[in-house]
Amino acid sequence: MKGKSKPNPFDNLFADEPTEKSLPSTPDTTERVKGKKSNKNYVASMTYLPKQLRLDVQQQILDLQRNGIDIDFSELVAELLLLYLDIQKGNSSDSRIAEFLDSLQSRYSES
Repeated sequence: MKGKSKPNPFDNLFADEPTEKSLPSTPDTTERVKGKKSNKNYVASMTYLPKQLRLDVQQQILDLQRNGIDIDFSELVAELLLLYLDIQKGNSSDSRIAEFLDSLQSRYSES
């Protein structure tokens, strides 16, 4: 049976001028905020943690956020690894930990 065929959705694929429907609608005034996943200065790092430890850390992060310190899990891990490296360089661990806590407060506090 030959009748009227359905319109082919690919008919306008190679048209010289795009139609208004095919143009993506992007607001001119808003700019997309890039996260760590698309930032080339960050890499994904997977670790296995005991479940209870992860839950305890998540609870602590929520408590920090409730107190105005806006930090997420990856930021906390990065800060702790920097602290570890600093201590390994021979810096006094007690004073460095106090500095670390102060910097956490000032760096991640909501203004």
